Amino acid sequence: MKKLLLTLLVLAAATGAAAQKEMSFKENSFLSLSGGMTWYMHEGDNTSGYNVSVGLGQWLLRPLAFRLAYDGVFAPSYRFSKPEQDKQVMFHMASAEFLWDPLATFERLHLLGDHFAVYPIIGLGLLRRGSDPELENADNEFQTMFGLQVAWHKVRDSKLDLFLEAKNFFLPYGFDGSSDYNSFLNLNFGLSYYWGRSYYRQRRPHESRNTNQDWFVGFGGGAMFSSFEFEHIFDEHALPLWSFAPEIMIGRNYSNFWTIRFELSGYNARERYHEVVMPDGTRVGRDGMPYKFSHLHADFMVNLSNIVKMHPGHRWYIMPYFGAGPIWRYEKKPVFNVAADGGIFLRRYLSLRSDLYIDLKYIIFPPRHAGGVGASGSILGVGYPTITVGYIHNFNHSTTTFRIPTGACRNLDY
Repeated sequence: MKKLLLTLLVLAAATGAAAQKEMSFKENSFLSLSGGMTWYMHEGDNTSGYNVSVGLGQWLLRPLAFRLAYDGVFAPSYRFSKPEQDKQVMFHMASAEFLWDPLATFERLHLLGDHFAVYPIIGLGLLRRGSDPELENADNEFQTMFGLQVAWHKVRDSKLDLFLEAKNFFLPYGFDGSSDYNSFLNLNFGLSYYWGRSYYRQRRPHESRNTNQDWFVGFGGGAMFSSFEFEHIFDEHALPLWSFAPEIMIGRNYSNFWTIRFELSGYNARERYHEVVMPDGTRVGRDGMPYKFSHLHADFMVNLSNIVKMHPGHRWYIMPYFGAGPIWRYEKKPVFNVAADGGIFLRRYLSLRSDLYIDLKYIIFPPRHAGGVGASGSILGVGYPTITVGYIHNFNHSTTTFRIPTGACRNLDY
């Protein structure tokens, strides 16, 4: 009897320790510091400068990390790109980045041995050129980034990585006074410090296990309002600013907590609503010129229903999210920019394969994309609120199982 009680106590302690480890925010969290050279590439000429970078991240899933990063670049402005003008200004970039470990995705590959790792990177975020007496006001935009990190560690569970990192920031049309698209190429050397690294950990319960599991597709539509200012939303002349907003998406539930989706939206919109002063002094509202645009964005979604622990049996799920991606207008020459979006995604369980959703979304992008000119002085940009409803179809097996209500038959083929 004593041996049985001792065994049960040991098992309980081990289970508690495992649960604490699973909920630890320090596990596989890291701080990155780096610096190096920057090349500012544009249609006129290429100039060079310097940069520093700091990031805070965590491997949310075994092959996928999320990092918040700041990159500061000290380089000549586009307006000072001629050889005789070498004045430098400060550029700031704040990004949400995803790092992917392909060798952890395909577990049996050990092509680089135990000391090296290669992480492709994709990032989305804010971009700012500081103000200067010889320049116009500060210019605020959005940027996208693609990069690659090659890391070295003594062992795979080492708390310290040394790395070389290349990050190319794609800058939107018109930023910094340019007449075309341009980019920053940062080449850095740095290190990452891990508070509690466990490279060989097993996948947690309710974490997606195979690449063909936990996928879904969805489609829907709703209403969008083309406006900078919400006070015009009920204006008597604002009816043309409302339009139909179709959308189609594909995504994956990586765990009972994290979901990533990609969505393509196509909209009819109008340029800025404005007031015109008539000869008699009266003000009359005028709708801006109509245009068509599309927005392709990646969204990082959090399931609040399972934020503390697993709650199977729910039929409604509240999933706030944020994301970003390219946005373009259909002109004679398409104009591309970067837009950010955020909102609340309400997901309603219908069956093992089907969900209903309601999506409250806010799209934000630079004013010049919607007919504005000059520097985008407002960090808030232009906002288009949307509300859509639609249908989701779930594919293959559901490892996360958070969608399955209490008492449902858990079909192993699902």
